[in-house]
Amino acid sequence: MAFEKIDRELTKQLNGILDNIETMTSIEAMEGAIKELDQLKERFPGPRKDQAITGMTQLKTRLQSITVNPEINKKGHIEYSLVIGDQVVIASKKPKVMVPNKCATITNIEPTKTGWKILYDPQYCFDDPDNRVNIRHSIKYNNLKHDFYFNINEDQVKIHLNGDILMNAGDMDSETARNVKITFNIHSKYDSPFVIERVVLKYDKISPISFNNVNKTFEGKGDHELVLEVDKDLAISEYSSNATPLVNGMIYYKSKATGEKFTEKLYKHTITTNF
Repeated sequence: MAFEKIDRELTKQLNGILDNIETMTSIEAMEGAIKELDQLKERFPGPRKDQAITGMTQLKTRLQSITVNPEINKKGHIEYSLVIGDQVVIASKKPKVMVPNKCATITNIEPTKTGWKILYDPQYCFDDPDNRVNIRHSIKYNNLKHDFYFNINEDQVKIHLNGDILMNAGDMDSETARNVKITFNIHSKYDSPFVIERVVLKYDKISPISFNNVNKTFEGKGDHELVLEVDKDLAISEYSSNATPLVNGMIYYKSKATGEKFTEKLYKHTITTNF
């Protein structure tokens, strides 16, 4: 009777593990279950031993299938979960975190509801394509690691004007240019989005042309075309590039990411008109 009772308890233990393999979401629980099954297989002959071995194989496969699912990866801030397919799994052990080129300092590693959050200070990092944070999880049967690359310039903005300012009238007579549009070819040094807020063109002897509440957003490194409509008619004798070929002014803009404001000053910039 004592043997039968022990046998029933061991069978219950075996079935309890086997029935929950596909729903186990704790890495430590899966590792512990493999150890239990390894001990149980020595207690069972025949089919139950085979069941224990099959369960071990299934659990090892689950552990080997765990991957990193990035959720947030921006400069200074990483969040991620560990997953098997679409199923989130939890690791209670802290990951090992390092910055291979040693330019950044890890300031915090803490668990979230679904994974881990890592904060770091990249103040000593230069513009280097190898800037990355490497994370490793100590999981049996899975040498799990992942690199989170970061761009030190991801929130930087810097613009300048490329080429002439173009001023074109949609309609004109011998004295007046009407429905005038001004085109600025704005070059961005970085990929970060920026917002043009206001543009002012200043002339030496005639009234300035101002554009308030522009609020045009651009994103990406390279050239961007800004077209603005002048809200008044212009005297050709004053505003034609034959009369006034150079203009000063300011372009007021800000980083969309941080809200930091900047001014690009124009000094004796060439302006070309079609009138």
